[in-house]
Amino acid sequence: PAQAIDVLAEVVRLRESSLGPNSPQVLTALVTQSQAETAAGRQADAQRSVDRALAIAQANPALPPALRVNVLRAKSDALLAAGRWQEATDWLAQGEDIATALAESDLRRLALSGSRARWLMASGDRPAGVQLLDQTIAQLRIQLPDDHPLLQPLLQALAGAR
Repeated sequence: PAQAIDVLAEVVRLRESSLGPNSPQVLTALVTQSQAETAAGRQADAQRSVDRALAIAQANPALPPALRVNVLRAKSDALLAAGRWQEATDWLAQGEDIATALAESDLRRLALSGSRARWLMASGDRPAGVQLLDQTIAQLRIQLPDDHPLLQPLLQALAGAR
């Protein structure tokens, strides 16, 4: 994971220098970097990366809904990983409002559902969280193999809930 984070940091740097600091391509790299940092347990770094991505999203009002959903999910995931589930509530709600513009089978919308399921479990509603997680994983498995990075944290959360 550390090597991947270093590579992603370099991707961010290269995109910033060639495309500008507020480029949507920088945002996507920062979201991916945040997810890698979250997976590596580097919560403070993940928060910094996702907050930079959020600033880019705010600087780009015409950003497509799919990218906005992605950055809002990354923010809520970073907060959930840090044990700050109460703070993730508003970010999830914002993402869910925007996600209504996406197809129900859109991977970003499904990933957001997985984040909501993990939030439900963290907030004490384990049965509803497990049910939503089961549904979300089933829908994602139609499109992705089990070893896909989008599915892995959801499968781990489900295994931990059972």
